[in-house]
Amino acid sequence: METALLSGIDSIASEFDLLVICLGKIEDSVTARLTENAKNTIISYELNTKHIFKSLGNILAVVNKTKPQYIITSLWKSHYIAIFLKILRINFKHIPFIHSTRSFHILDSLSRYLIRFTYEIVWTDSRATTESLLFVSRKRIISFIREKLEPKPGFLVVENLVYRFLFIGRITSVKRLDLIFKFIKSIYDLGINIRLDVYGPDYENIWQEYQGNLHEMNISEHVNYCGSIAPDLVKNLYYNYDCYIQLSEWEGMSLSVIEAMMSGLVCFVTPVGEIKYYSKDKYSAIHLLGPSQNDWDDFVNKSLEVLQSQEQFKLIAHNASENWGYTMTYADSFIEAVYELDNI
Repeated sequence: METALLSGIDSIASEFDLLVICLGKIEDSVTARLTENAKNTIISYELNTKHIFKSLGNILAVVNKTKPQYIITSLWKSHYIAIFLKILRINFKHIPFIHSTRSFHILDSLSRYLIRFTYEIVWTDSRATTESLLFVSRKRIISFIREKLEPKPGFLVVENLVYRFLFIGRITSVKRLDLIFKFIKSIYDLGINIRLDVYGPDYENIWQEYQGNLHEMNISEHVNYCGSIAPDLVKNLYYNYDCYIQLSEWEGMSLSVIEAMMSGLVCFVTPVGEIKYYSKDKYSAIHLLGPSQNDWDDFVNKSLEVLQSQEQFKLIAHNASENWGYTMTYADSFIEAVYELDNI
C-alpha cells in the first residue's frame, strides 16, 4: 500500500465513506500502527492466476453492494479492474492515479492507453508525471507529503566533524548506489570525514555484491546497511543526519528527498523526475547534472565547497526547508481534489 495513503487514511475516512481494496496480501507490519478505524476501511484480495476469478467476483460483489460514486485506481492492475467494471456498465466515475512518467512493462503501458476511454480526471503525484500524460485533458496533482516536518536545529561545522549521510529507498540498480559509493569515496579521499547509512529493502539481493565493492574501495567502515524501516519511523530518522543523497537514474516525486529537505538536510541528488522542479542547484540542493566526467568533477567540487563552508551549508539547509513551508499534505490535497470532482 502507498505510504502516503496510510498517512492520511484516518482524515480521509472521517471526511468520506471510504473503502480501500488492496490487490494482494497486506503485510501485518504495514497495518500494525494504523488505528482500528483505518484498518476497518481496508480489505484485500489476491489477484493472481489461481485466485483471479474468485477475487474479481468478490470485488464485483463489493462494488454492487457499496455502489461507489468514485473509484480511484492506483497502479496498473487496479486500472484493469476499473476498466472491467466499466465494461459491465457499472455506474461510477473513474479516477486513475498515475505515479510515474513511464510504463514498466507492456501491461502497464496498455492500461495507460485504455484508461483514456474510462477516466473522468487523472490524478498524478508530480508535475513531471502530469506533463508526460499527453493523452489526458483533465489532470490534477495530489501532494504526496505525508505530514509537515519541522527542520532540525541549526547546523554548526566543528573540527573533526563526521558528516552523516542518509539514503532511504529500494536497493535496486536504478537507484545507482554505485554512484553514491563513488561519491563517498571521492569526498573521503579529499579529507572530509563522512559516513553513510542505507535504509531500504534489498529486492534484487545485490547488497552482498555491494559489500564486496565497498571493501575494494576501502570505504566499508564508512557505509552501513540498516535494512528496511517502517514508514511511520522515517520522519524521526532524518534528524539523526546532516545530509541526504540520492543519485537515481530516474524518479517520480521522490518523497524521501522532499522529507529530507523539509527536515533541513542538505540533499545531494540527480535532478530527475519532479526533483528538477522543486530543488535548485547550489540554492536548495546540490545537483549531479549529467553522466559525463566533467559533470562528476563539477558535482564533487560543488559538494566539497559546501561541506567545507559552514555558511553555505546552513544556507542551503535553510532554503531547502523553507521551500516546503506552504505545501499541502496528502490528506488535505486528496480531500480537496475529491470535492472538486463535483464540478467535473
